[in-house]
Amino acid sequence: LAIQANTDVREYLSFIAKTGTVIESVMLGESGEAAVIAYRDDIAVVKPFETGEVQSALRKISASGRDAHMLDAGWRGVTLLKQRPAGRARFLIFIGQPMDSGSETTLQFLKEAADKENVTVFAITLPEFGKAFVSDNFSLQGVDKSERGGYRASVNLGALIAALSRSSNADAGTDPFSVLT
Repeated sequence: LAIQANTDVREYLSFIAKTGTVIESVMLGESGEAAVIAYRDDIAVVKPFETGEVQSALRKISASGRDAHMLDAGWRGVTLLKQRPAGRARFLIFIGQPMDSGSETTLQFLKEAADKENVTVFAITLPEFGKAFVSDNFSLQGVDKSERGGYRASVNLGALIAALSRSSNADAGTDPFSVLT
């Protein structure tokens, strides 16, 4: 997971942190694993593959800086995924605004690296400053302690599921960034 963490998304980070258990249970399952990368003026691996929980890592992310080195974070994600066993599915999921500022990595270079390492890229887009949040697609409700407490998430992952379906049915030479365009 590559999470935008600059000041433009400050208001969204607490909301993103609450999705940690959903990501772990729904997207990763029992045998899945994830690393968490925060990107802003710098790139930080908040949680490597080998240790920790996604939810704890997401709670540790705080906003700072003005830039959003999205492409550099993507390159770091591909590099981390490259070190994982080749037989496993490799997904890089961006959670952030649909923009990059300050990266040294180019989109073309990232596309080629993702293709070479068999990494499929997805994006969960946060609105740009001044635009409405995605509350119509995602809701989080507290669950009564008599029902084990915690949160109940309701997610409309229609676009992501459709993209995953297209990806799994695609030919080997398909552009892994097609869901982003």
